[in-house]
This record gives sequence, structure tokens and C-alpha cells, in this order.
Amino acid sequence: MKTLKQTPIFGRYLWIVLFIGLAGLTLLLQIKHTKQKASLLTQIEDLRSSLNKHQKLLERRPGLNRWDLEKFQRKGLKNPLKEIVADLQKHPELIPYKGVNGGRMGFYSADMIWVLSKQWVFAYFEDGHRGGWMLLEFRVSSGGKISWKVLESYLD
Repeated sequence: MKTLKQTPIFGRYLWIVLFIGLAGLTLLLQIKHTKQKASLLTQIEDLRSSLNKHQKLLERRPGLNRWDLEKFQRKGLKNPLKEIVADLQKHPELIPYKGVNGGRMGFYSADMIWVLSKQWVFAYFEDGHRGGWMLLEFRVSSGGKISWKVLESYLD
């Protein structure tokens, strides 16, 4: 006598159940994938929106406009932003504080110097032990010579 497992009908049922189970699992995975994809698309849209807001802020940030850049170029600066920052870095004597523990005050990081307008710069200075901030006025004369005046400074 044949057992239930040995009958051809049982084998067919087993294959049908396995097929339905796999199809159901595939459907569940597709639903999960679709939900994840929708979530990712929403996150991408949120990031795009945030990026647009930040881009608008960046466009309105202080700095030199095209006319200022052209004016400074006519006065002899090939790359005004870079040259203004580099020139300030050559003038640690503008810092009204002495270094401590053998350090020397200076404008060591170009990334911490911001040209705010055609006449003002905001800069961080330090000696490796302590630092501070400074607001400076600058003028560019013909020949590209830059002169500096300290408006305000403080130590952190």
C-alpha cells in the first residue's frame, strides 16, 4: 500500500504549495521593495528641497560681486579673493595679541578668512593654543597693493 507521500497527487500538491509560497514571498518582497523605493524617493525630494534652500542662502551670502571682482582685477589682482586672503596671511602684525607657550599669532587657515564685501574681511587667528576673531577693513590700490586696518578683534 502506498503512503500519502508516495502518491502522485501529493507530489503535485507539494509543488503547487511550494509555487504559491514562493509567489507569495516574491510578492511580499516586491511590496517591501516598492515601499522602500517610495521612501527613498521622498527622501531624495526632501534633500533636493533642502539643497535648493541652502543654495538660495549661498547666493545671498556676503562676498564680492562680479563688479567688485572686475574692479579689483583692473587694479592689478588676477584672482582677487585668493590674493586678498593670501595678503592678509602675510600680516600677522595686525593681530593685537601675543602668542603664548611659544606660539606665534597668525592667520594660518585660508578657509577661516572670509571676504565679506569690497572693503571688509572677517578672519580667525590663532597661535596653536588660543585664537580669536577679527574684522578688518582693506583697500586695494593700483598695482594690486592691499592695505589693512583692524576694526575690531577679540580672543575666544
